Amino acid sequence: MTLLNSISPAAGIHRLPIATLTFHLNTSIYRYKNGELTKCENEHIVRGSKYPLLDLVDDIAELSEGRFVKGIAHQKPTVHYGMLEVIGDGVNVCTRSGLILRQLCQGQKFNVENIMVASEGNTRIFAINKKEYISSVEQIRFIAGYLILKRNLTLVYKGKPLILEANKPYPFSEVIGMQVLLTDYTDTWVDVNGLDYKISSIVD
Repeated sequence: MTLLNSISPAAGIHRLPIATLTFHLNTSIYRYKNGELTKCENEHIVRGSKYPLLDLVDDIAELSEGRFVKGIAHQKPTVHYGMLEVIGDGVNVCTRSGLILRQLCQGQKFNVENIMVASEGNTRIFAINKKEYISSVEQIRFIAGYLILKRNLTLVYKGKPLILEANKPYPFSEVIGMQVLLTDYTDTWVDVNGLDYKISSIVD
């Protein structure tokens, strides 16, 4: 299985956060200067702060507004990708190798600390802690955040008009660039470029 990342950083490309980081140590911030990541002497992250994560590549976390953190594994922040809701009984919780550890009941909810993709297909594996994993083939619902539009937006869903109402939160489960995948509408993406919108995190 491989770690699921967003698209790679690119200058001038705006992206939505893929997760939220909560830092438990005072941490240095880096910014690009003359093409190299340079430590900011007068800027740092205060312990307990939460920051949106845009990307995570080679142990370097890209935060918002051009900020980066090097050696993110050493900092050991809490990574919160979203919330997993159990929508059926008998959902299996497994080890990373697939050994069943326990079963869950409908209505239980868990924070997701990592998302992986099984090498043999499109199945997602959600880590709910360091040792327990739940597969997307189970009866679950994953929410990365909520999209709130300021104006109604009409899409096409299964050949029929789908109206996303203004000021109503719509859960999404994946982010690629400036697009979000709506949780409750199969294979329905919304490109928020040019829209008047707000992204609501489920992290307090």
